[in-house]
Amino acid sequence: GAAFDEIYERDTAVFGQENSPGIDGDPRIHIVNASPINLCDVSLANIQACGLAGYFGSSDILPQSVDEQSNEREMFIMNGSLFGSDAYIDVLAHEFRHMIESNYDVNDWDWEVEGSAMLAEDLNGFSSDPISRGNRFLASPDQQLNRWVDGDTTPYYGQGYVINRYIYNRLGPELYKVFATHPEEGFAALDDIAANNDVDFSGGMDVWLDWLAALAIHNAEGAPEKYALREGLGNALARSIKEYPATVETDVNQFAADYYKLAGDGDVTINFTGSNHARLLPVLPTSGEHMWLANRANYSTARLTRDFDLSDVDSATLTYDVFRDIEQGYDFAYVSVSTDGGRTWQPLAGEAMDGEAFEDNPSGSALAERFYTGRGRDWMPETIDLTPYAGQEIQLRFEYVTDPILTFGGIALDNIAIPEINFYDDAETDTGWTAEGFVRATGYVPQEWFVQLITFEDGMPVVTRVPVEADNTAVIQTTGSSENPPILIIAAAAPMTLRPSAYRLEFE
Repeated sequence: GAAFDEIYERDTAVFGQENSPGIDGDPRIHIVNASPINLCDVSLANIQACGLAGYFGSSDILPQSVDEQSNEREMFIMNGSLFGSDAYIDVLAHEFRHMIESNYDVNDWDWEVEGSAMLAEDLNGFSSDPISRGNRFLASPDQQLNRWVDGDTTPYYGQGYVINRYIYNRLGPELYKVFATHPEEGFAALDDIAANNDVDFSGGMDVWLDWLAALAIHNAEGAPEKYALREGLGNALARSIKEYPATVETDVNQFAADYYKLAGDGDVTINFTGSNHARLLPVLPTSGEHMWLANRANYSTARLTRDFDLSDVDSATLTYDVFRDIEQGYDFAYVSVSTDGGRTWQPLAGEAMDGEAFEDNPSGSALAERFYTGRGRDWMPETIDLTPYAGQEIQLRFEYVTDPILTFGGIALDNIAIPEINFYDDAETDTGWTAEGFVRATGYVPQEWFVQLITFEDGMPVVTRVPVEADNTAVIQTTGSSENPPILIIAAAAPMTLRPSAYRLEFE
């Protein structure tokens, strides 16, 4: 009706165009209003237990030859009990943004995917929920930007909204549309925008650092326009340091920040020391310094493939060590074999694989009966019988397939061996593998730190980026104040990892 027509105009003006006429050749968008009983598979007596308001299913724009459950049309499934309410229109604004994004960049970071959909709600006049969730994030800002969780996602929606609102304000509607439709993900899109437009930032990391400062001062009188956010949002919660000397030893998540108010009166020198590296996974390589790793990416496929000649053996066994940190039931890792040069592939079953429990594949989306899914705590030894393929040349493939949102650490492999042909790979060299999305990784990644100091001159906030030395140390000198305390921001940014990093502050 007219309400959706208004949403359509606003969303397409800011975020781009849905695929039209789309997979069904029909320019119309379809809405199915389902009973909560059917939508959530609940009884009439328990109908209030259905908390699902509606959704856009990305599988519906795939042909049924790829996904047999596809409806093969651009459509929304909505909770019919909400029909006629503001909540119904709010959900459509959010989900239509997801439909539009599927036409441009299906594997963007979660903060951009869900945060931009929250921005769509705000721009369509439904600001209450985005602001509420944004304030949940601001009450505990040490939250990794480039991750999602399988628990309480409210503050993550809030964080995504707050940074998308900031980017929208900073770029303006025209360039934000370039960002929203850009084929590169997240910060890489901002890098390209900076390189090709007359803007006041150098790239994605520059915008991120300004955003971190904005979280602390956007409500301050006289704050420069580039730190503007939105009325109704609070400031990032900061820890007050009221007396010197003092020492803080703690850690902070990657692409997140800790905030400190220097509320003790008088001059203060702050010595910062940060870790030089961060753990990549909860485990280290089982042998040597390297392992094969398929890391995090939404809606993606990573492959590790190699030829093997079993012509001279009557039996063969594939062994390896595997660590899995995978969204259970929705992301999967497989092992498969080809005997026809890679034209067709047959799945292999290992003794340690998942697939027998309902929660391993609740939607029936796995591509094989046995696979890896879920979150392991340690390496597992695996054995697969290759005897049915003895006497011929084969290809072996490890494959990691993810859905549109929520990824964890990925899957790691080490000590891949076929003893019968004297093959052993401890990942110290590539040994003939073709890697697509897999990398040889150590157990650590270099840690980068960013320190910012916000002081107030005549009540006006001034943001200074403090140089951090090559050994990840910095010295900050300022004057504390109980009335208008300076704000210290400590931020970490190591790629790939979901592990926090430790640092130490000495206030003297």
